[in-house]
Amino acid sequence: MKIFTRYIIKEFSKLFLLTLSAMTLLYLVVEVFERVDDLVEHNAEYGTIIRYFLLKTPAIIFQIIPFVTLIATVLTLNTLSRNRELIAAKALGISSALIAIPILLSASVISVFIFIMNETVLPQSNARLEEMKRIWVEGKSPEIVFRHNKVWLKGRDGIYNIKLINPEKRILKGLTFYKLNRNSRLLARIEAREVVWKDGRWRAPRAKVTRFGADHLTTQFELDKSLPLKERPEDLKSLNPSTNTINIRRLNSYINRLEEDGYNAYHYKVDLYNKFTIPFASIFMALLGIPFGLKRLKSGIASGITLSLCLGFSYWILQALSTSLGYGEMLPPLLASALPNISFAALGVYLLTDT
Repeated sequence: MKIFTRYIIKEFSKLFLLTLSAMTLLYLVVEVFERVDDLVEHNAEYGTIIRYFLLKTPAIIFQIIPFVTLIATVLTLNTLSRNRELIAAKALGISSALIAIPILLSASVISVFIFIMNETVLPQSNARLEEMKRIWVEGKSPEIVFRHNKVWLKGRDGIYNIKLINPEKRILKGLTFYKLNRNSRLLARIEAREVVWKDGRWRAPRAKVTRFGADHLTTQFELDKSLPLKERPEDLKSLNPSTNTINIRRLNSYINRLEEDGYNAYHYKVDLYNKFTIPFASIFMALLGIPFGLKRLKSGIASGITLSLCLGFSYWILQALSTSLGYGEMLPPLLASALPNISFAALGVYLLTDT
């Protein structure tokens, strides 16, 4: 039994690494064709272009790992089936569940690796990648800076600090504007809990304005205060702080700060739970792929890859749908994040008991 287990793990590992290499290379080729013109247009040096695609590689691996695990699962079992090795195993009294255990163990190791990667390597590479994308792909000003999941934006008249951006609803929350003169001397600080886009301008229903004189300062509250922020709502879509650039601890800390300040952190809670559920999608992909692999597919490898891609895309469609429902507060954050894994686990267990 131990020999058979090691053999399955060995065959799965070979197909997994081969599929991972092929899909990563294919993804990079597509990315090169999509991005290289923008990089060259914004005068990026060759070293910058190479660094961009190297930084993109960890994100690609994170995104395709569940697909790769599913394909490797189906192909491994399909190969064993075509070679009559599964028939021999079952003749020796080895059940489908015991055949599945080595693959599930392998998928678990992969998931743990991806979870660690998502907490260590990915936040740093994603942060540098987004900065390069803003400058070299989108041609944005490098004066837009993200710190602790906030936006710092240097405008013509001063510096803006924004806690939350909702471009769809045309609302900024937790805004502080530092008005500077040409010598970078602080003239005033404007604080507004909420800023809305109205009549072609950003307006704060109620703002606290502190003006700094030569030897004194004055503070007063102003209603319907107009702010000189030049960016329109559609320009701010790309300025939303990305949760892909921070780990679980920092994201949880940010959520706590937002809730302490009275802001709705529902969106970020969904992203927080996704950091736990998405890395472990490989286990549920393998669980679903096992019953299909155990049933010999007539068309062999081509049929296995096609089936795997269909199942993989179904997972990500369900993931995108449930996440959107979570963002819209139509599902609790934990359920919105875990629903795809629960659904695929239930379907995989049902199909496995039927093999």
